[in-house]
Amino acid sequence: ASDATDFFANNNASIKIDVNKVTESNGILTTSGTYSGSTGSTDISGSYTNTCVKEDGKWKISKSVLTNK
Repeated sequence: ASDATDFFANNNASIKIDVNKVTESNGILTTSGTYSGSTGSTDISGSYTNTCVKEDGKWKISKSVLTNK
């Protein structure tokens, strides 16, 4: 986590994540939404879908799919 904190602090970076949908079926949680951000002069945006499973009482991302715009 400190590497990510350093990256954002040292590169004037920002990111915004919006959750549009959350579903659960058979113990699997699926979340989807959009993201946008910048690192100085570079802008990024797109959508994501995360598939999560519960391990030891905590939700963990088992698969993540990103699509850039």
